[in-house]
Amino acid sequence: TGKLAETDLVDVKDAKKAIEEFLADPQSGEFITINAYLPRNGEMIEAIQSLRAAIRAKTKLPVTAGFGPRFQHSTGQFHKGGPNKGRFIQFVYDAENDTDIPGQGLTFGTLIRAQALGDYEALKAAGRKALRIRLSKPEDIKGLL
Repeated sequence: TGKLAETDLVDVKDAKKAIEEFLADPQSGEFITINAYLPRNGEMIEAIQSLRAAIRAKTKLPVTAGFGPRFQHSTGQFHKGGPNKGRFIQFVYDAENDTDIPGQGLTFGTLIRAQALGDYEALKAAGRKALRIRLSKPEDIKGLL
């Protein structure tokens, strides 16, 4: 069908409040991770780094960031199998210009969203604190600062 039944998505209009609540009461020894299933380009790298700095200033905790799905094979393994000290914020969006995967009945955007959903569900199954935010477009992340 090419569509995913996604749950636990916070809409961008509610994202600031959800992030504030999610980051409340930081504990010594914890870390924050931004898992961005967004285009990896100069503009997004700059926006993610700005968000990282703002979260670090607010929580006084270390903040890491990675672009999905590529981080899943490196730090993503630590996120799910390492100490349960992380708080994970995942960003996804609906691609406007998506490309069909020939003969598969789905698009590359749907495939990436499925990878993001699987990563989120694995974090939750491992007892991790995780928050999913759906952006209307990748640039919406700038409005969260």
